[in-house]
Amino acid sequence: MAEVIVTIDNAWAVDGIIEAIKKLRGVTSAKLQKEEETKKKPMASKKYSPRIERLQQLCGTGITQEDIDNDSRLAYLLSK
Repeated sequence: MAEVIVTIDNAWAVDGIIEAIKKLRGVTSAKLQKEEETKKKPMASKKYSPRIERLQQLCGTGITQEDIDNDSRLAYLLSK
C-alpha cells in the first residue's frame, strides 16, 4: 500500500480536502496528523547486501539488455 502525504497551510480547508481525498477511487483512508507527530517519526535506514543495493540502483535508471546479460540472477527473475 502506498501513502501520500499532503501539507496544508490553511487550516480552514482541511475538512474539505480530507473529504475530497476520501472520494477518490482507490483511497482506503484519509486522516489528519499534527505537524509534531510527523516530525517525531525517525526515518529508518536499513543496510542491504550489495546485490540488493545494485538492484535498487537499477530501479530508477531502467534496466538495459547489457545489465541483464551481465547478471544471471536478474535474467532469471525477469524471465519469470
